Amino acid sequence: RLWGGMSVALAMTSVSWAGDGVVRAVLFSSPTCPHCQKVREQVLPALGDRFPGQVQVAVLSTATPAGRDLYWSAFWRYGVEQRGVPLLVVGDFALVGSVEIPQRLPALVEGYLAQGGVDWPPLPGLAAVLAASAPAPTPPPAPMPAPEAPVVATAVVPAASAGLEPRPAPEPEPTPVSPEPPAA
Repeated sequence: RLWGGMSVALAMTSVSWAGDGVVRAVLFSSPTCPHCQKVREQVLPALGDRFPGQVQVAVLSTATPAGRDLYWSAFWRYGVEQRGVPLLVVGDFALVGSVEIPQRLPALVEGYLAQGGVDWPPLPGLAAVLAASAPAPTPPPAPMPAPEAPVVATAVVPAASAGLEPRPAPEPEPTPVSPEPPAA
């Protein structure tokens, strides 16, 4: 799941995004963890209000195999001393818990924004997970067909089934024709 209005297509390329004015982070959380819920539902929205359009956070569940593998990759890469969730990795930092994340993340975001932003954490397999969670591109709307002459459809109900005597269909009304203007 992605938070911050992120376009996942951005994460699918190998181009570095540092310098585009956006701070990108990954939050590892568990669906049963109340501390994770607090970070997802209170801390991240407040951060988005404070830095609109400048923070993108990929929220990965440790209850999935890919989320669990990436969690352990981040745990070892960043030398995390306290095992647990929520774990947020941004730039060169790993923050753990619903106390440390709201205390330190805003200052880190400000610092990285002053440097022009920061790319996704360099976790092996992260780009593939983000790409897999990308919504399918919306196809362009189909072109409208050229207008054609109106088609008049009529339903024919056998007279016998309606209990009526058959009668001929009425003649169409003639279209009035304007008289030609008088010759000059």
